[in-house]
Amino acid sequence: GNILKKDPVLSDEKQGKARDAMQVWANGGVYLFFCLADAVYPGLFLSTAAVSISISTSDTLSSEIGMALKGKTIDLLRLKKTTAGISGGISLAGSLAGLAGALAAAAICMISLEGISGEYWLIIALFGLAGMFIDSLLGSALQVKYFNEDLQAWSDRPTDRSSKRKGMVWIGNDTVNVLSQLLGCGIFLAWLFLARSH
Repeated sequence: GNILKKDPVLSDEKQGKARDAMQVWANGGVYLFFCLADAVYPGLFLSTAAVSISISTSDTLSSEIGMALKGKTIDLLRLKKTTAGISGGISLAGSLAGLAGALAAAAICMISLEGISGEYWLIIALFGLAGMFIDSLLGSALQVKYFNEDLQAWSDRPTDRSSKRKGMVWIGNDTVNVLSQLLGCGIFLAWLFLARSH
């Protein structure tokens, strides 16, 4: 069973289940793209692939730990208290877990991927953490949200006593993950090219 148990009413419909193909592509597709791009243009995109992994690891750990511990959760966009586990919400424990995940992923990439300069370790980790916050902002702004009248709580999926209050029905967690990956990696690439041009 899942060690870090979440309230199934409040999490999305995929929570607690094995990852499906869309989740794998949403979290690994951007990484694969930059690995392939680096194969064509050696040395240009490998560190960006590492940023992608750092974002995925940071986001996953922050979500899992944040939902498990259920500390005070704030909607990052609106800066208001919200339900633990809701997309767009952040907590202190979840954010610290995200930081640890970003640092660990960046360190593993430094060790296992040849061609990434060691001086980029902390930068990759910081962009990984930034990607996690971008994911929360996009989750708050775009992802569909429902309000459960009985529980007086927000949810990422509809229930018998809930109604849609925010976001777009066609935007779920997988879409938000892809967008945050693309934005985080895009900003890193822009920084990297600016840094190398000076």
